[in-house]
Amino acid sequence: MKLHGRCRASSWNLRMSSQASLQAPGLPGIANRYLPLATPAVAREILRIGLPLVPAFGCTWVLQQSSKYLLQWSQGLDAVGIYSVGLSLGSMVSVVVGAFQSAWVPYFMTFATRPDDARVVFGRVLTYYTLVMGGISLALFAVARAVVILMTAPPFHGAWVVVGLAATAQVLAGAASVLLPG
Repeated sequence: MKLHGRCRASSWNLRMSSQASLQAPGLPGIANRYLPLATPAVAREILRIGLPLVPAFGCTWVLQQSSKYLLQWSQGLDAVGIYSVGLSLGSMVSVVVGAFQSAWVPYFMTFATRPDDARVVFGRVLTYYTLVMGGISLALFAVARAVVILMTAPPFHGAWVVVGLAATAQVLAGAASVLLPG
């Protein structure tokens, strides 16, 4: 199979990253297999595609981590610990949201040539997504106190307040991916 341009660079990058993460002990064998593919032209293409994403990833990291630093500055480390426990439990929803997003993007790309069909289907997908994921989020709001009390020591029992909000944030991020195509 011969790939060209962006597809070739993305494919090479994906193969290297997935192979390296899954088979770190066998990295020398992987390097021998894939490094011959790493010509200067491929390296330039990977940098051309990937380098503009570095500031976006940096900004995402700041957005995700700044809440903890601001909370530490204003309330202290105890509050950060409670918040982190609630955030971790509420972020369980991200597993389902991530699975949905992984399936959604290739699916909505199939509608590129059928915009009239897309309007109806995307509306239904958003409706069902909202019902299912909203229900999961509401369920986490309902059981958060009991789950936190069962799973944590008494100093962390206040974390139940954060669980539902963190789950809702994940659900809204997934809804944004449904709205992505426009």
